[in-house]
Amino acid sequence: SYIDWLLTVPLMCVEFYLLLKTAGASVNMLWRLIGYSVLMLVAGYIGEVSAKMGQPIRGFENFGWGVISTIGWAGIVYEIFFGEAKQLADGSSDANVRVAFNLLRGFVLIGWAIYP
Repeated sequence: SYIDWLLTVPLMCVEFYLLLKTAGASVNMLWRLIGYSVLMLVAGYIGEVSAKMGQPIRGFENFGWGVISTIGWAGIVYEIFFGEAKQLADGSSDANVRVAFNLLRGFVLIGWAIYP
């Protein structure tokens, strides 16, 4: 399922960009979101694979990959709640953009936080 996520999660980041493009979203914002998503997924994958390969779970080793993965998720959350994406959505004159942005960021915050 990591292969699926490596495609679909960055695509969701592209959705944020396309949604906010009319409000002036920068390509840098898009690459930040994609970078955070790849960091989140790759670190999570490494942590999971190292645990499944029979390596003992020794404190920081697997916990560390979880922390790194969480940094990626937190970067996305920061961008959509406090960063450029949030500022662009707030400044958009299109109510549909604001509603869609809020729905999408709610899904990211809650959906990704509870999904194992």
